[in-house]
Amino acid sequence: MYELEIIIALSAVLTGWYFIGLRMNRRLTERVWKSILEQLEDYTPSVTARELGTSGFIAVADSPRGVFTRMEMAFVCLPRDILINYLISKAIGRVDLFSLKGDVKNPKDLTDKIKDLEGLVLRYSVKTARPHVTLVLSAEQVLKGNLRKALKVLEGALA
Repeated sequence: MYELEIIIALSAVLTGWYFIGLRMNRRLTERVWKSILEQLEDYTPSVTARELGTSGFIAVADSPRGVFTRMEMAFVCLPRDILINYLISKAIGRVDLFSLKGDVKNPKDLTDKIKDLEGLVLRYSVKTARPHVTLVLSAEQVLKGNLRKALKVLEGALA
């Protein structure tokens, strides 16, 4: 008897949540983008980006300077616009992720020197093959300024 009303109500909730989640992802992406640009001031004059809808972006540093010869970045938000997917993602512990992959001038100098990144990033890898350095941070870590701190650690190891 009330099946139709339940279906209509559920449809209204999911449709309303779609626009709320879309706005939440857009705002988070903008905040992360501004934070990344501020933290990369010392390493590149500009960054070229391509949006991945409202839930992320891919970017490349134009003419990186300092220890880096190449920097590529990607940011992906949780699927906040689809309520069921968002709740499942949160339940299994997923977070909004930022990834930076870079090539450095002397990768051999890095392999055994990097231990200070613990606590600044979710995970990292350093190798002699390309990309030389991979940093993975949560959106919260990026917004706290940990990207700049991690890049300083890398720069200090190569100095």
